[in-house]
Order: sequence, then C-alpha cells, then structure tokens
Amino acid sequence: MLVSCDLPPVTDLSSLPHINFSKSLTTIDLSNNHVTQSIFPWLFNYSTNLVDIYLDYNQLGGSIPDASGNMNSLEVLSLDENQLEGGIPKFFGNMCALQALRLAGNQMNGSVPKSIGNLSALQNLHLGSNLLEGEISDQHFSNLSKLTELRLSHNSLTFKFSNDWVPPFQLIALDLSFCNLGPDFPKWLRTQQSLLELDISHNGISDTIPSWFWHIPTPQTINLSYNQIRGMLPSEPLGLSSITTILNLSNNKFSGILNNFLCSAPRKLIYLDLSNNQLSGGLDICFNQLTELGILNLANNNLSGQIPDSMGSLINLKVLDLSNNSFLGELPLSLQNCTKLSFINLRDNSFSEKLPAWMGESLLSLIILDLHSNKFHGCIPLQLCRLAHIQFFDLSQNNISGNIPRCLYNLTAMAFKNINNMSTHESFIAYSFYIDGTQVTFNDDFGGSSNYVFNTIVSWKGQSYVYGKNFGEMKSIDLSSNKLIGEIPAEIFNLTELKTLNLAGNMLTGLIPKEIGHLKQIESLDLSRNQLFGSIPASIADLNFLSFLNLSYNKLSGRIPTGTQIQIANPAGFIGNLALCGPPLTPKCPGDVKPNAESPKGGSKSNQEDEDEFLKCLYIGMGLGFMVGFWGVCGSLMLNRSWRHLYFRTTSNLNDWLYVAMIVNIARLQRMFQG
Repeated sequence: MLVSCDLPPVTDLSSLPHINFSKSLTTIDLSNNHVTQSIFPWLFNYSTNLVDIYLDYNQLGGSIPDASGNMNSLEVLSLDENQLEGGIPKFFGNMCALQALRLAGNQMNGSVPKSIGNLSALQNLHLGSNLLEGEISDQHFSNLSKLTELRLSHNSLTFKFSNDWVPPFQLIALDLSFCNLGPDFPKWLRTQQSLLELDISHNGISDTIPSWFWHIPTPQTINLSYNQIRGMLPSEPLGLSSITTILNLSNNKFSGILNNFLCSAPRKLIYLDLSNNQLSGGLDICFNQLTELGILNLANNNLSGQIPDSMGSLINLKVLDLSNNSFLGELPLSLQNCTKLSFINLRDNSFSEKLPAWMGESLLSLIILDLHSNKFHGCIPLQLCRLAHIQFFDLSQNNISGNIPRCLYNLTAMAFKNINNMSTHESFIAYSFYIDGTQVTFNDDFGGSSNYVFNTIVSWKGQSYVYGKNFGEMKSIDLSSNKLIGEIPAEIFNLTELKTLNLAGNMLTGLIPKEIGHLKQIESLDLSRNQLFGSIPASIADLNFLSFLNLSYNKLSGRIPTGTQIQIANPAGFIGNLALCGPPLTPKCPGDVKPNAESPKGGSKSNQEDEDEFLKCLYIGMGLGFMVGFWGVCGSLMLNRSWRHLYFRTTSNLNDWLYVAMIVNIARLQRMFQG
C-alpha cells in the first residue's frame, strides 16, 4: 500500500484524512509539498511496518522522535531539504534493514554517532549541508560493506583514519567537500575501483598527488579544487577512464608545463578547470584531441605565448577563460568555428592587433565578452553590434580609438528583461553552473551534472568587484580608458536595462545627450575624464536607482540638476568642471538671491526694513521742522521793526561780552606761564 500526495500540496498534516496504519501500508511519499509541521510522532509510533518514507523538500521542523528507532522494517528514510534540528539519533544503529538514510540540507547538529557503523544494509548515507561537527573515524564505517554513496559535504567534520585503513565498501559516489580530510592525500582512495564521482574540494589537503591516483579506472567526475595540493601535473598519458568528463583541479598549487598535461588528458573531457595554479608554458596543438570540451578555464596561471589554431577544433566550447596570464599576439581566426561560445574572458593579458570583427559574425551566442586590459587597437567593429544576447561587454583599458558605434542599440539583451532565458538557452551546456554564486541550469545534448563558477569582474561604482548577484540581471558596458573620440551616441541610452555604464578616461566631446534619462535601471554611471561640455541634462534627475555618478574632469557648465539621487551624490563626482555649480558641488550658483541675513542688532531682514522706514520719516520731519522754525524767526524780524532793533542790540552786546571775556582770560594765562 502506498500513500502519495502531490496535488494539491499538503501544508498541514491534520488536513489529511485518517489513515489506518495496517500491515499493508509500506510506503508514504509526501515529498515536494509545503508541509510546515514538526515531524509527526504518530507516523513513527504506529507505523512499524513502513518500508519507505519520503518527506523530502518540505518545511518540516523539530527533531527526529525517539520512536523512529522501533521501525525495524524501514529501508528508506528520506528527509532531505527540510528544517530539522537536533542530533542524529544513536538508535538509528538499530534499524538493521535501513538501506538509505538521507538527512541532507537540514539544520542538524552534534556529532555523527558511531552506531551508524552498525547499519550493515546501508547503501546511501546523505548527511551533507547540516551543522554537524566532530571526528569521523574507521568505526563509523566498520560494517558498511554495502555502502555505495557517501555524501557528508558542507559540515565541520574532521576525518581521522589510520594509515593502513582499508574500507569495507566500494563507493560509486564520494562527496566530502567543505570538510577536513587533509593535510595528507587520502591513501585509502586507492582501494576504490568503482568510483564514478569524487569530490574532496575545500578539504585542506596540502600534499602531493600520488601517481596511482591518475590511474583510477572509473571516475567520470573529479573535483580536487580549493586545496593546497602541490607538485607537477603528470606529463605521461593518464590512466583515467576514457569516460572521465569532468576534471576540476582549480585553486591549488600545481606547477609544470600545461601542454604536456593537455596532450595526455582523457579524450571525452567536457569540463576542464585548471585555473588559479602555477602552470607555465604555452599551448600547443593538442586541442584537436579534445573536441568534446565544453568548458575550458585556464585563468590565473603563468601561461604565455600565442593561442594555437588548434583551439578552433573545440567546436562544442561554451566557456573560455584565459584571463590573467601572459598570452600575446592576435586571436586565431579558427576560433570563429566555436560558434557555441557564450562566455569569453581574456582580460589581463597582452593580446594585440585589432578587435576581431568575426566575433560579431560567428559567435552570436555570446553573453559575456571581457577583453579588459589588453593591447587591442583600432575601431570597434560594427559587426560586434550583432551580439544581441550580450549582457556583459568590457573593452576597457586597451588602445581602442574612433567613435562609439551608434549601432550598439542592437545589443537588445541590455534593452529588455530576461531576453536570455538562462535555463533554456539552446546553446548552453547541460550542467548546473554556479555563476557568481547563483545556480543556473543549461540544457543541451550532453548528460550528467556539475557545478561551475564563472567569475565576472565588474567595474562597479568606482571599484572592481567580482559580481555576486544573480548574473541574469547584470547588464554592463565598459569602454573606459581607451582613446575613443567624438560624441556619446544618444542611441546607447536606448539600452534601458543597463545596470552600469563606464565611458571614463577617453577623449569624448560634445553634450551629454538628454536621452540619458532613459536609463531607468542604471546604478553606476561614469563619464569622467573626457572633454564633455555644456550643461548636465535635467533628465539625469529621473534616474532613481543611480547610486554612483562620476562626471568629474570634463568641461561641464551650469547648474547641477535637482534630484534626490543627485544631491546626495559624492561631490568628488563633479570636480574638475570649472563652470559647474550647485549642490552637492557648491551651495549656490552665481546670481542666486542671497538668503535672509541677521541685522547687527540681531533682527531679521524684515525688522531692519521697518527700522529704515522709521528713520526716513524722522529725518524728513526734522528737516521740515528746521525750515518752519528758521523762517518763523527770520520772518518775524523782517516784519516787526522793534523786534529787529532789539535782536541786533542783543547780538552786539553778546558779541562785546564774549570779546572782553576772551581778552581777560588770555592775559591771565600769560601771567601764569611767566610766573
């Protein structure tokens, strides 16, 4: 008997009809629903005859009840991707029929009980992505002779095995990534002759790889990345299985000549990542032996020389990353045969010659084109405007000259949302890539699955960052630090989904087009160190998401437009424009009305005006009073004769008295000084 619930989703177990747990009930499958209850004890208390329990991908919380230890008939307990807490019950060791224990993707803590080693029928043990800690020793696997899948990744587990330990099992899949298996390379792996999948990345291994490892007969997937493994890569033919398709040795300390290793690699490789090592030498003619290769990442090594024509044999190539090496010369024309390329990163090399026009004619699936910091010269070919799927276009720090093509408006992936369906684009490889931390699934003719990290460095808000957001939303054009001339074409502002636009450090002239206000999604805009003149368009104030603006060192003039994002911008983004004024660069512009000022006595401007009006009236009144008094006296003397005689007689007597008093006082003073 089987109980299975898919539609409609179960959210509350109490809503289920009453189930009679008879002996005929063997399987319950409630996976991929929205169950939010704590794990239900009644299931374990009364269902001792259950064989299979599938509760994956729900929201079950709480801890696993003790009663689960009574389920002696249980063969599969699958609780992956829930919110379970607490430790792994020790009594799991009593479930002698258990073949699959899957508790990955929860929040379980504590140590892994050694009683797990009693599960002699166990084939699959999945405890990855929890909060488990402590040591794992030989005893945990003492009786697990039937174990084929061991997945303990993303826990704080330390593995302590004796040097001569021989596992009782033959694994098909081993995933111990993000644990602590080092510092020695695990010698017991030599005994695993059926291994198809091996992931011991992020394990603190600082040893060299023994020669026997390269002769394991069966692996399809090998991931040793993010350790400190040192030593030379082998130059003799590898004994790895011809079906090996994925090989990730990135972020270690491997050295030696890369080309020797490439020529001995398995012919069926579709994924090869040797980035962030110390490999040297050039690339020779061995690519014609790796025609299935879909991903090639050789970034951050010491490689040099020219790219051989044989790279054009990689007709299934989707990802090519040769960044931060010392490659030089021109790109071989044969690369136009790699028509499935979606990601090209050649930044920080010494590639020269003109920008290849054939990219825009043959590589029509390109989403990322990063040619930053090379020695490309000449004009931007008009053919590059045909890259309708491009979302990241970086030609910065080269010697590119000429005008910015007006046809860039044809880069339609930057004008519309989700024009590239990252999960169904027909040219992508059939893997779940991790692009800057975000998982994206690509579909094609290949089978299998793997993880791939494609790091894209973005000039973002004046700094360089490895972009860590959902790549599907990133839309960027960077043409900075070249020798571009002419005006900024208004057509470029039709790319309304752009997140960042950087044209700094060129010789661009003319006005900033008013169409700049169309960039409604722009967050970072840098037009600094050019020869732009005129006023800043008022429409720039409509860019509500703009958080970085740099217009410094141009010839701009006039008032800075008013807008929330503009006035809170860094003033350094406007310096070097001698005729530019207004906030945030200056408090005001010439000719602005002065603000209200305080009078010397502390009064306001309006009070000062009232006082001035009063004094004006006072002075007028005093003048009128003086004239009335003066002519009143003078008129009376002129009209009355007796008053006139009396006035002149009084004035004459006063004059005589003043004269006599002055003579007497002068004589007295002379006698005082002489005595």
